[in-house]
Amino acid sequence: MVKAATGALLSTLEIDRRSRVPIYRQIEDFLRQMILNGSLLPSQKLPSTRELALELGVSRITIKSVYEQLISEGYVQGKTGAGTFVSEGLDGETPVVPSIDLTEKEYLFGNFSKTAEHISFSQAIARYGSILPFRPGVPALDKFPIKRWNKYVSRATKSDITNFSYGDLLGSKKLRASIAHHLADSRGMQVDPEQILITSGAQQAFVLISYVLMNKNDTVWYENPGHIAGRDVMRIVGGDVSPVPIDGEGLDLPYAIQNFSIPKLIFTTPSHQQPLGITMSLQRRLALLKYAHEKASWIIEDDYDSEFRYRGRPLPALSALDKVGRVLYVGTFSKSLFPSVRIGYVVVPEILMDAFAKMRNIFGQTSSAITEEALSNFMDDGAFAEHIRKMRRLYRDRRDILLNALQENCSNILIPQQTDAGMHILADIKNGISDRLAHLELLKSGIDSLPLSIYYEGPAERQALVLGFSGVQKKVIPELVSKMGSVLNCLKTVN
Repeated sequence: MVKAATGALLSTLEIDRRSRVPIYRQIEDFLRQMILNGSLLPSQKLPSTRELALELGVSRITIKSVYEQLISEGYVQGKTGAGTFVSEGLDGETPVVPSIDLTEKEYLFGNFSKTAEHISFSQAIARYGSILPFRPGVPALDKFPIKRWNKYVSRATKSDITNFSYGDLLGSKKLRASIAHHLADSRGMQVDPEQILITSGAQQAFVLISYVLMNKNDTVWYENPGHIAGRDVMRIVGGDVSPVPIDGEGLDLPYAIQNFSIPKLIFTTPSHQQPLGITMSLQRRLALLKYAHEKASWIIEDDYDSEFRYRGRPLPALSALDKVGRVLYVGTFSKSLFPSVRIGYVVVPEILMDAFAKMRNIFGQTSSAITEEALSNFMDDGAFAEHIRKMRRLYRDRRDILLNALQENCSNILIPQQTDAGMHILADIKNGISDRLAHLELLKSGIDSLPLSIYYEGPAERQALVLGFSGVQKKVIPELVSKMGSVLNCLKTVN
C-alpha cells in the first residue's frame, strides 16, 4: 500500500500571492508536475481537501476546485468514502538515458528525419529580425510609401468580405491579371493569368516546383555559385544536384552537357546571375531553350531583382523567348516592395497548373487574400511602377556612393566589381583573407554582408564579400565603409 502524501511532501509548494497566475492554477500545476515526475506515485492518497487547505492557507473551496479539475483530466481519482488517489498507468516525464555510447550529434540526428538532418547543414542565411547595413537583398524600406500602401490595405479590408476567408486556390484573380499585365510591359512576356500561381515568395515556388516535377535521383543542373536555399530544397527532395559553373555568358551549357546527365530541371538566373551579377547572352539563352526542348527538361528562371537595371530597359525574360513551354518563371515582390509582403508567383505551363494548385494547398497557401487585393490595386493604379522608377534612381545613387567609398577607404584590401543591375555588388578580397572570416568580423562591428564562398557547391573559386547597397541610406555609407576598412585592415595585420 502506497503511503499517503504528507504535508512534508507538499511543503515545497510556494504560493505567490502577487503573481498574475491564479492560486488554484499554481496548485494545479504543482500537483500535475509532482505526478508526472514521480514524486507522487500511482495509487498514492492525497491529503483531504480540509488538510491541504489548512497546510497551504487557502480556502477549502479552492482545493475542491483543484481536485475536481485534476479528476476531470485523469491525473487523480476520487473514491467515495476513501479519498483522492493518484491515477494508475500514467507515464512520467523521467528522461530516458541512451543505453549505448553516442556522441551528442549522433544522438540528436538519430531522432531527426534525413530531411531535417540535411536542413541543419544548410548555408542559407537570413538573420531574421535584424537589418544591418550592407545586408544583401534588403530594399530601401525607409523610402517605401507606407501611407499610400496602407490606404490600399484598408480598402481591401472593406471592399469584399471574402478577403477574410482563404482566398482563391491559385491566388487572387485580380492580382494574377495585374501580374500578367506587368510581365507583358516590363519583361516582354505574353502570359495568361490562368498560368500564374501566387506563392508566399520565391522560395515557396522552388519548393512547389521540386515536389511537383522531381523524383528521387533526378538530375538538376544548378548554377555554381548559385541561390543557396533553392539548391538545398532540391537536394532535400532527393535530386542529384550538379553544379554548373558560370562563364562570361552565364550558365556554362557546353560544360554541363559534357559532364552531367540529362537534367530534369535546370535552375538559372539569366537576367542577373545570383550572386555574380552576369547577364546571360542571347546566344546562350537560345541554346539553353533549344536543349531543354530537345531533352524535355524544365528550366526554372529565377528573376529575383530584374526591375533594377541602371542602364537601359530591363532585358526581356528568358521565358519571353520560350515558344514551347519549358520555362517556369519565378518572380517575387520581396525585393521590389518589402520582404514581409510575402508574395511571389510562378508562371507554369497550363498542363501543370492543377498539380501546382493542389500542391500549394497541401503545403499551405500562406499569402493573405487582403494583401493580394491591396497589391493588385497598388499595381493597377500605377503606384508600383512609380515606386520602381524612384527606386532605380535611388539605388543607382547608393551604388555609386558605395563604389566610391570602397575605392577611397578599402582599395588596399577590396576590389569592388562594377554592376549595372541588382541590389548588391561583389568585392573581391586581397591578401588571401577568408571571406567567411571577413564576414564574421564585420558582423561583430555591426556591418552585414555575405561571404561569396557559401554560394558555391564545393571549393570557392574566389574569396569575396557580397555587399547590399539598396537598403543603406546614402549619408551613412562613407562612414560605414571607413569602419569596414579599419576592421579588414586589422585582419590583414593579424594574418
